[in-house]
Amino acid sequence: MRRSSKRRRRKEEEEKEQEEVEEKKEEAAAAEKAEEVEEAEEKAEEAGRRKR
Repeated sequence: MRRSSKRRRRKEEEEKEQEEVEEKKEEAAAAEKAEEVEEAEEKAEEAGRRKR
């Protein structure tokens, strides 16, 4: 009986850790995407200035 509760607890902890890792990956991807968008906007502004 104790073993199964230990296994269950360990499995739950591993699942929680996995969820946290996934969330961090998603946050990093979102931050990276925002950075790319920002760079593209800056390049567009520079291109607009050069044309004038």
